[in-house]
Amino acid sequence: MFIQHDDQLRIATGRNRKETHWKNKDISWSKLVDRLSQTSRTGETYAEYLQLSKPEQDDIKDVGGFVGGQLKNGRRKADSVINRQVLTLDADYAQGDLWASVETLLGCACAMYSTHKHCPEKPRLRLVLPLQRPVTPDEYQAIARRVAADLGIDFFDDTTYQPHRLMYWPSTASDGEFIFEYLDESWLNPDEILARYEDWQDQSRWPESSRAQNSRKKLADKQGDPYEKDGWIGAFCLTYDIADAIATFLPDIYAPAADGRYTYIPGSTAGGLVVYDGGKFAYSHHGTDPVSGQLVNAFDLVRIHKFGTRDEDAKPDTPITKLDSFKAMLTLAETDPQVQDTEHARRQEIMSGEFNTNNQQNVPIVKAFFQEKKFVAAYLGEWFLQQHHAMLLNDDLYIYANGVYTKGERLFQEKCTAILGTEFSITRVRETLAYVKNTVEVIPLEKATNTGNLLNVQNGLLHLETMELLPHTPDCKTIVQLPVNYDLNADTTVMDTFLELVAPADAIPVLYEMAGYCLTPEMKYEKALLLYGEGGNGKGTFIEVLSQLLGTNNVAQVSFQDLTENKFASADLFGKMANMHSDIPDKVLENSSRFKELVSGDLIRAEEKYKGSFSFKNRAKLVFSANEPPISKDNTEGFHRRLLFIPFSVKFNNRKLRQSLFTPEALSGFLLRALEGLQRLQKQDGFSESGTIAKTLSEYRKASDTVARFLDECCELDPEGMTAKQALYDAYRNMCFQWGNHPLNQAKFNARLQAIHPEIIEYRKGTPRRWRGIKLAAPEDFMD
Repeated sequence: MFIQHDDQLRIATGRNRKETHWKNKDISWSKLVDRLSQTSRTGETYAEYLQLSKPEQDDIKDVGGFVGGQLKNGRRKADSVINRQVLTLDADYAQGDLWASVETLLGCACAMYSTHKHCPEKPRLRLVLPLQRPVTPDEYQAIARRVAADLGIDFFDDTTYQPHRLMYWPSTASDGEFIFEYLDESWLNPDEILARYEDWQDQSRWPESSRAQNSRKKLADKQGDPYEKDGWIGAFCLTYDIADAIATFLPDIYAPAADGRYTYIPGSTAGGLVVYDGGKFAYSHHGTDPVSGQLVNAFDLVRIHKFGTRDEDAKPDTPITKLDSFKAMLTLAETDPQVQDTEHARRQEIMSGEFNTNNQQNVPIVKAFFQEKKFVAAYLGEWFLQQHHAMLLNDDLYIYANGVYTKGERLFQEKCTAILGTEFSITRVRETLAYVKNTVEVIPLEKATNTGNLLNVQNGLLHLETMELLPHTPDCKTIVQLPVNYDLNADTTVMDTFLELVAPADAIPVLYEMAGYCLTPEMKYEKALLLYGEGGNGKGTFIEVLSQLLGTNNVAQVSFQDLTENKFASADLFGKMANMHSDIPDKVLENSSRFKELVSGDLIRAEEKYKGSFSFKNRAKLVFSANEPPISKDNTEGFHRRLLFIPFSVKFNNRKLRQSLFTPEALSGFLLRALEGLQRLQKQDGFSESGTIAKTLSEYRKASDTVARFLDECCELDPEGMTAKQALYDAYRNMCFQWGNHPLNQAKFNARLQAIHPEIIEYRKGTPRRWRGIKLAAPEDFMD
């Protein structure tokens, strides 16, 4: 074909839409028109084409294309357009005879061809117009919109005005209609078009289709409310709306203009960035703006401007979240103090709502435990710690509830499993437990079982000096609590009546003092209680009631003998207020050293089966009952002085009274008596004197002290008496064998004899060596 109005143009061409190295080339208008007149027929029918997905349609119609101007560095981006000399307009919504309008209204050089989706019923046409001079990207948009407005701007696609817009070479389905027209007239004068504006640089005066506003709304709806986005994107947008983001991060890129608009400073037009939806989005009409033609939130606006150049080598189909610009922007958001505060506050707000496994609140709440779709154990851990006070003891997690800390890993796992819902995995729960354990306070063993002057009861913290009842607080990090209310008006007569029936009258104060002694962690009085008597006399009932007062969780049940013989037994006393055992076995106590350590509150080393050993100071008071006092090989004063023996010699068979002992009211009354006993114990600095207890201990000492018993039963004190040392010892040994006791060796026998009766002295003159001051009561009984 012959073109009269011909001249050279500069365009950029690419092999396909994914081209990364566009080539600028010179081409005459006539050759460009000739190229546009020839369509590429593709293999599918028009009907088949319509049935394909958009990506498949794009692949078919992608036969290469052009940009009607020069590109910088071979990149087809908004800020890479050097100039435009060819105007291209896609009439995707054409009505009537568009070509007739071109001939009538424009009357300038123009070519028109149908695009791949064109059909007679729904025409899709593209106009291509040469310009008399190259124009800047901003001039191009103003010119393109004015020309489109002359023909009917609603006929044209709203993205067709982008300076970097790719136009495919003609292609048509195998049976599709192809249309081509051209007009050989003078080229369009861009200056005449620009002159028709009052101020072409004022983008608010540029024509816009009736669809544009609605299109941006649809795009905003598709993107979603940026304030509601998860993670750092949402936090950034909540912290910085468009205006704040520009003022903080892009003050040298945009300048404020009137009516919610900004001017792209490097460009040549004014007010082209328009703010929408109260600052949530912005849309740029500036042709050279990197965000030209895009509806962006504050995060993406800053991302593209500050870090967009990092994506130049990225493949066209790279997901945004994989772009280097996105990673850099995330780092900026994550390290911004104000964004951090917003994210923390937002997460706290989400997690502060009361969680109910029967409703759907866990749907939004669970999002709070993820950051950019990655589970963060710290977030779930913080949520749990908002709901529960916790501490770490012996590497076990303890949780506060109802005034006391108890082991809580099972509760932790149940809560985390429920809140995670479908996002549950055992790994996530374990990671969170590790975070919680590393976060909460580590409480020493001693502190967890020693509340000092505070007694933790069901209805508060009782100050043992002032007797003031204080409210519970998680700041009191204790694992010990009595399951009894403190009631100053509680009835004490039930316990009084019981003890008056079963215990010696002068020993009742001591029983209450021992109960009070159990309430305090101090061990200064170094006493253990042993009740003895035949069965059915109330001693077991007393121990059971005392156990109920203290709480079964606070009481160990290890026998006297196990404490002295079983290396694992002492560990059971850790954290307990008392150790009680009824009807201890009738076995000889082989070794009393551990018993004495426990009674004195010494630091001891304990060991649990299959676990490591640990040290603690015992606070558990020892209370036992037996039919007869146990026989001990230790007959030292150090052993005897630690014992309080109280005989229970009266049969107790009052069932009604026994049942009433365990009522909450009676236990509160027992607590009052125990508190009185504690005050008396502290005031006296020791247990009350009791003739019954003194007599019983003396009898026990004699029974268990084989030397004392031998001297008492088999010897007479005689200042003039002389007895051979060996003969006296042999007599002692014979009696021990008769009694079933182990005799002391001769050296210890001699030492014990003189300890009991220092007036007996050794007579060293002559042989054999003799004792002066003692003689056997019936010497013939000890002769072979």
